[in-house]
Formats: sequence, structure tokens, C-alpha cells
Amino acid sequence: MNRLTACIAAAATAAAVFLSAGAQAQSAPAGKLPTTNAESLAEKPLALPADLPAQRTLVLLAFERDQRASLATWKTGLDLTAGKTPWMELIVVGPQNAFVRTMIQRGLRREIAEGPMRDRVVPLFAEQEAFAAGLGLSTKSPHVLTVDRAGRVLAHAEGDYAPAKAQALLFSLKP
Repeated sequence: MNRLTACIAAAATAAAVFLSAGAQAQSAPAGKLPTTNAESLAEKPLALPADLPAQRTLVLLAFERDQRASLATWKTGLDLTAGKTPWMELIVVGPQNAFVRTMIQRGLRREIAEGPMRDRVVPLFAEQEAFAAGLGLSTKSPHVLTVDRAGRVLAHAEGDYAPAKAQALLFSLKP
């Protein structure tokens, strides 16, 4: 009987861990995407969140240069370059003077070839901590959000791509 009890306890613990991981991938922070004017790398002016590409859009969010590698796992894992899923990558760089902004934009354009990817990548020159706090997030890791055009965050995942996180986010894209 003790062995059976131990097995049941282990199974219950495993189920709780699995369910909490799934719930974390589906939970949304309390904040909203702030209203801001920006420009894509294709030099297209945007009024966010109203100009997101769809009523519900995946927003890949990075605060540090090295976080973009984690976001690349999402682009690959979800095959975002195929164009079937509405998405946008926001790189929150921090406030800069005009010269530094130009240099950052040129550097990003060198990294990202001409074409549709430039329409989807948007550097934001905003205070990183304030921007993250407004969303209820931390700047310490990259985030993937489902956001509607009113700026409401409907779902959230943090870190590298994982199939369970991706499923939750893709489900949240459906109205």
C-alpha cells in the first residue's frame, strides 16, 4: 500500500507541475501595450497598438540584443516567416538621441535583409523599465505576447520557444 501511495503522490506532483507550466504559458500579465508612435525597419510609420497587423497579433518583445536569439527560436518554431501567423517584433532599445537612433536602425537593417521581415521588426526608443512595467513584465528575458489592437495582452510566454507555450499563444489568436 505504501508503494501505491508513493506512486499516486508522484503522479499527482507530476500532473501539478505539468498543469502549472501550461497555465504559465497561457496567463497574461495585467498590463497593456502602451500607445506609441514608431517606425518599422521598412520605414513605415506605425501607431501602436492600433496598427498591429491583425486584430490579434503575436508580439515578440526583446529588451536586450542577446534576447533576440531567443525570439529567433519562436520565428523558427512557429515558421513565422511563412506569413500565416500575424506577428511583429518589438525591440525596446531605450531612449536615444537622433544620431544614436539612426545608427541602431542602420545596424538592424544590415542584419535584416530587404523584404517583408523589415515590415515586422520595429525598434522602440522608450524607457525599457517603464515600458516593461506597463505590461507587467520584466526586462530580464524576452517575451512573446498575444495582443489585440486595443493593446490588451491576451496571452504571454517568456523565454525560448516550446511547443506547449506556442499552442497556448496560437489558441489565443483565435477570436
